[in-house]
Amino acid sequence: MMKKEIREIIRIAVPLLGITAIGFLLPLLQVPLTKIVHFLFVRVYPVLTGIKGEGEMVFPVFVFGLVLYGMANALGFGAFKYEYKDQAFEYMLALPFSPMQILDFKIRPRLMVLVGLTILYEVLSFIFLVPYAAAAGPLFFLFDPVFFPFWIIGLFFSGFFLGFFEQKNWMALVSLLTLMATLWLTLGISRLGIWHAFISGSRWVNGMCFATSLLLILFFLAIAFFRVYWRFDAKEPGIHSARFVIVALPSMVGLLLIGVTFLIIFPKA
Repeated sequence: MMKKEIREIIRIAVPLLGITAIGFLLPLLQVPLTKIVHFLFVRVYPVLTGIKGEGEMVFPVFVFGLVLYGMANALGFGAFKYEYKDQAFEYMLALPFSPMQILDFKIRPRLMVLVGLTILYEVLSFIFLVPYAAAAGPLFFLFDPVFFPFWIIGLFFSGFFLGFFEQKNWMALVSLLTLMATLWLTLGISRLGIWHAFISGSRWVNGMCFATSLLLILFFLAIAFFRVYWRFDAKEPGIHSARFVIVALPSMVGLLLIGVTFLIIFPKA
């Protein structure tokens, strides 16, 4: 079973790592396309992240970070992709493994890949990004090596909890609400200003607000996931998806409303 999981990881990881390779090659190529990259790097990217500088490796490392975000979420969503594609849930459940062992086979190799690539990003980030971070932009906390591993783990598990169930109809709504709740809850907590009393600097405030929101989202998604997972069997997968929605949907709507309420009640921090 582990060999099967490794093959699935390779199918997802290799194309995305190819994009990273292109990102590292573009600054070295003297072609018109680099003018577009230069515009994004010099005019747009510094405004969003606060990272300013002409180092050739800054933009490729930024691309690498974006690719890792996409890979983390894709590996989470794709953990049970081929069980759905091949209708192999009955086969998987017939294997002599407990539910926790099945989760271990799914999660451990994917996390190992992400941990290795995240360590590489951390090294490159401390060398090529942090020295140019003269002013913390509004999105720098997303690429800050201090917070980056947390976002990778959060994106992976949010995708994993949702990816076990069919991404159709109601599940698409839960996915959208998960994204919106994370965004609006982050904005609401920043308006509440609970971190401003303890932490100075927008970089840390933004990061801690986002971390708090993501932890709350993952907590309620995990509750919905495990309540359904322990009763999962070879019945029509849509039945289990409906059960997951019934548990997850109210919490996602509730967190979204909390974030919006904070934005309305509290003045801008």
